[in-house]
Amino acid sequence: MTPGSDSFRRVKDTTSGTVRFLHETSDGTLWIGTIGHGVYKYREHKFSQIAAPNSLPSNTALNLFEDAETNIWIGTQAGMVRLSQTPIKTVSLPDASDYDAETIYQDQNGDLWIAAANLFCIRDSEVTKVRFPGITGVRVRNVFRDSAGSLWIGTEGRGVFRQDGTRLVHYLTKDGLVNNFVRAFLQGRDGSVWIATDEGLSRWHAGAFTNFQMRDGLCYFSTRTLWEDDNQDIWIRTDRGVSHLHAGNFVEDAVTETLKNVKIWAIREDSDGGLWFGTRTGGLYRWRFGKLAHYTTAQGLASNSIYEMLADRSGNFWISGPNGISVINRHELDAIEEKPSQSLSLTLYGISDGLETTQLYGAEKPGGVVTSRGEVWFASNKAPFVFLWMQHAHPERRPW
Repeated sequence: MTPGSDSFRRVKDTTSGTVRFLHETSDGTLWIGTIGHGVYKYREHKFSQIAAPNSLPSNTALNLFEDAETNIWIGTQAGMVRLSQTPIKTVSLPDASDYDAETIYQDQNGDLWIAAANLFCIRDSEVTKVRFPGITGVRVRNVFRDSAGSLWIGTEGRGVFRQDGTRLVHYLTKDGLVNNFVRAFLQGRDGSVWIATDEGLSRWHAGAFTNFQMRDGLCYFSTRTLWEDDNQDIWIRTDRGVSHLHAGNFVEDAVTETLKNVKIWAIREDSDGGLWFGTRTGGLYRWRFGKLAHYTTAQGLASNSIYEMLADRSGNFWISGPNGISVINRHELDAIEEKPSQSLSLTLYGISDGLETTQLYGAEKPGGVVTSRGEVWFASNKAPFVFLWMQHAHPERRPW
């Protein structure tokens, strides 16, 4: 960069304050330390800023050093901070009135939908705020696109909206919906759309609702997660156990009996037909071949509280909880069941990866998603969600 060049003029026009240092790191990033305005980064013709109190102890930067492991050390007037390579990146939403992102979902078109205080869509790496004509003053909890292309929008207290082309249909309890507070969607193989709510379960089929409540055999009214297994059975996890719906009727088995009164926040089926149940305080359960296995911190889990559980293409479970996000190979869990002395390999992304102030979510679904590109995303309260780069897929990226 030379005086008079376009790049030099962009640096001069964008930065503020007296410049204390200029340092170019091995990845080509130019770091500009200032007095009173933190540190600016210039890379690929784009600027970003690191500032106190979120990222620096002080906005007066004194020096910068890159060590042999490519960690960045920044000395400031109030102390030193180390920026390490991490697979975690936070993605800012435009014009977000608050940063709580409760659900994140990818539809079959590849679009990512983020329900925060407002609704956002990420398409081709561009984030846009979404407004639907006819939906105003409504907090959206989640969205879902069915196999016919209709977009279902679940709300907090205003029922469900279904957008079919340019037509917007609104469903409330007066239209047959069991409750107006929506927590999850699922489409069954028969085309039915299942809707979990704060007070029961609704099945929408052929333009009509069928409802399931405690008087119909549902174990508890507060439903949270839905899953259809390979036998087309529907599993409903609630705040007091799990219900098993087979051929339209609730059935009792070892799972429903063992997990009675347990708060279930996640359900996942593996490629071998095993059903996994993540609980709010009781660890992880696996149901397979008529046997229920139980895993807790005693077997190596990072926490007994499981908010969300995802499965990637490599057979790993990504589990969010109160102390961060852990990655476990599912086959190691199987091996531990056969041989309890087997140790569990676990990677935990927590405080050192920038999650010390992050609250992860799982009350509404989905709280995370593995995209069609193999990327892993989790909803959180931090600006407003956490995006996990797969380290083996993007080793060259530095999401500082």
